[in-house]
Amino acid sequence: MRQFRGRIFRSVLAVLGLIVGVASVMGMTTLGRIEEQKLYKEMEKMSVNTIMVVPGSIAPTVFRPKIEGTYKTLTPEDARAIREQVLHVRRVTATEYKSVTAKMGDKTTATTLAGVDTSYFPIKHLSIAWGRLLTDMNLRRCSKVCWVGQAVLDNIFDGDPQAALGKIIYLNRFPFRIVGIMERKGIDASGTNRDDMVLIPLTTLLSVVLNQTYVRVIYVEPDTAQSVGTVKEEVTNLLLRRHRKEDFSVRVMTSYIQRKLKTGRMIALSTTVVAAISLLVGGIGILAVMLINGRERVREIGIKRAVGAKKRDVFLEFLGESFLLGIMGGVLGWIFGFFLSYFLIFEQKTPISFPWQIGGGAFLFSLTVATLFGLYPAWRASRLDVIRALYDE
Repeated sequence: MRQFRGRIFRSVLAVLGLIVGVASVMGMTTLGRIEEQKLYKEMEKMSVNTIMVVPGSIAPTVFRPKIEGTYKTLTPEDARAIREQVLHVRRVTATEYKSVTAKMGDKTTATTLAGVDTSYFPIKHLSIAWGRLLTDMNLRRCSKVCWVGQAVLDNIFDGDPQAALGKIIYLNRFPFRIVGIMERKGIDASGTNRDDMVLIPLTTLLSVVLNQTYVRVIYVEPDTAQSVGTVKEEVTNLLLRRHRKEDFSVRVMTSYIQRKLKTGRMIALSTTVVAAISLLVGGIGILAVMLINGRERVREIGIKRAVGAKKRDVFLEFLGESFLLGIMGGVLGWIFGFFLSYFLIFEQKTPISFPWQIGGGAFLFSLTVATLFGLYPAWRASRLDVIRALYDE
């Protein structure tokens, strides 16, 4: 330690890479676990076994599919046929979307208008915070009623549900009466803000607002997770018989979730590997510092050898100094990583367990790196010729 006190600045520079490396590994691992936990929570909010049917070819997302080319091949009648003819189906809902401007008085906001039926709410795990639910009578009569999300409520009514219920809101040029306000859901796994929506009866959207007969997506919820594959196959076969060609795509949301998890884990692994590289950089710093120390302590080494110290003693002394630098860098890095991890957990508001194993592994890796990079300076110092060392000084 006396050698370190005499060269404090140099010693700090030597272990800085180890400190950054250990803290980064712990922080990146924590961040990866936080993102994974968020995705699991999002999975709990929706039916991950739901089958999504869209027209044409798609780049699928969980909530709002991005469709390439025309999408005029699916109709509410397809949804009705799936409901009546496919076994092991619990719910089916056909849905259409449109970007609109919601306006009341002098307040406006851009939002997404969704035409839905009664099955949409349970499939999407949506609940009504204030007001009433959509009814079959609303669908039969093409009622001009709507249910607004919390973001629309905040933008138009300053978050006051009592000021919104029963009021007339204009969606583009069409007046709708607000009969319900949805519970706050936040942003889902696809990045869609599920609070920034207005729901109206599907029949109203198709016949009154858009004057069309086709829909953008059909969601099918099997009765059990085990029947997903069978239901998907039967839905595909039924639509092939009805359309006489494959002008649609069938996707299962679990496949999207699995891809999302795999991508997240790959990103977390990549960032952890990048962080671990800084440990190797720290090892190079230790190598440089110990080589400089060896050159500056030639006389000291010569005297120790002259009074009886063996090569092994000099080798172990220098190697021990590298090991101590590794301990210093590992401990300080672990402390910084500890606070960084808990800061991320607190800032992201996602409680997860602290990555003790990763922290311990990073600490041991820093010791290994420091020891390995200290081998060459220790060997070089032990190989100094006694007479030449004293003579050169």
